[in-house]
Amino acid sequence: QPQQQVQRHQAAQPSQAQPQQPQQQQQRHKFNLTVEAKQALKEAVLSAIRDPNGEVDPAALQRAMAQGLPKQAILNAALVARKRDRENREQRKKQMLLQQQQRQQQQQQQQRHPNAQPDRLPRATAAAGLAGGDNPPSGPPSNFFSHSYNN
Repeated sequence: QPQQQVQRHQAAQPSQAQPQQPQQQQQRHKFNLTVEAKQALKEAVLSAIRDPNGEVDPAALQRAMAQGLPKQAILNAALVARKRDRENREQRKKQMLLQQQQRQQQQQQQQRHPNAQPDRLPRATAAAGLAGGDNPPSGPPSNFFSHSYNN
């Protein structure tokens, strides 16, 4: 019955003009997973991410295999996901360190120059800049009174 829950489709065969690829790549399958199979795969992959050694929980692996997923596909998915998770964590860590360094630099600058204002325009200047400069339009817009409330 697990075979019924996962439908396999052969990947497109390489054209005759291209050189033959290794045997392993020709035998790849595309899986259309059921909701249950996706859930079982997700649990197996997350168990590997959470495990300090990166190992898939045996019970989660068995549940995913019971849904018709090949063991090697589950292990490969877990390996890729764990690697991606590690890279994302390292990237976030670098970002946090960079932000922390920037905050420390700002604090040091403020300590050196306590009366210095941040690089911001005063409100009046900023508002004038948004309104179009020093010459605000005078009077109502030309079509201000064109709408009639008495139909």
